[in-house]
Amino acid sequence: MVSGMSAALSPPSRAEAEAAAWIARLNSGARREDLDAPLRAWLAEGEGNREAFERALEAWEIIPGAALMAGAPNSGELPPDEAETPPGRQTPGRMRALAIAVASLILVVATAFLVGRIGGPDTLSVPVGEQRVATLDDGTRVSLNTGSDLVVDYREDLREVRLEAGEALFEVERDTDRPFMVIAGDERIVALGTSFVVRKLDDSVSVTLIEGSVAISRADRPGPSVVLDPGQRWSASAKAPPRIDAPPLAGVTAWREGKAVFDDTSLAEAAAEMNRYGGPEIRLSDPRLAALRVSGAFDTREPVAFAEAIAALHGLHAVRDGAGVELRRE
Repeated sequence: MVSGMSAALSPPSRAEAEAAAWIARLNSGARREDLDAPLRAWLAEGEGNREAFERALEAWEIIPGAALMAGAPNSGELPPDEAETPPGRQTPGRMRALAIAVASLILVVATAFLVGRIGGPDTLSVPVGEQRVATLDDGTRVSLNTGSDLVVDYREDLREVRLEAGEALFEVERDTDRPFMVIAGDERIVALGTSFVVRKLDDSVSVTLIEGSVAISRADRPGPSVVLDPGQRWSASAKAPPRIDAPPLAGVTAWREGKAVFDDTSLAEAAAEMNRYGGPEIRLSDPRLAALRVSGAFDTREPVAFAEAIAALHGLHAVRDGAGVELRRE
């Protein structure tokens, strides 16, 4: 079992079983146009269906040969009563049923494997340009942003996770007997039944409390704690002392919707934030451009559109090249 993760082999939920059936149907040779509308309707029924479908897709991809099971004949050219099934050969209907059963089993087994397959059994790693959601074995839900690494170390008396890099939204399951602690750089964040975002980039750390309560203190030595109220953000870096402000919470969590929100942010910071998500790199040809201000919400998947919008706003040129896009003065 993966330490600190939901890795026990248990029967799939209804959503997971239905997701496995959809994966099998999509890989069965059926006409995609016949499946598109009902699949969209099923996905629209709730977030649970969408998450189960995403997990099923991942599970299907990591088990070699799984797609072959769902690729059983399904042409529909010969109905069962018009064709004799050779001895030892499965009918298309039975093969489809077998494919669904295999997909369900794959989902159960791979769910345990997917959580810790990158970087060891206690590590969640998210590549640049991707995001992940995981449920720890106590029910705590963690949403990880692009380029994040999280190490989970659960013990009998303590739930500890270390954010090595990146950004995570924690929705902590309350357990008064086992405090929930996040270590990020030199900072320790302790929470009970709380929702908060921790961000660690290079030598800077920030903690934004959405609801509940957190206490922040130094991880390397004893000292007083800073207790945040909902809506407050605590931040510090090697170059700046700790400070507390109250940013719009919608902007803090906008990355979950694929957005980056800036409010009178320097162009240097905004470009660096957009570059975190991969794609064509945004560069500034002149250091003096770094101080220009940026406000608005931008799609993190469209760095070129961001650069073009900034160019139009500030009278610059957005020049594409092999390395990305460069902002230049006219």
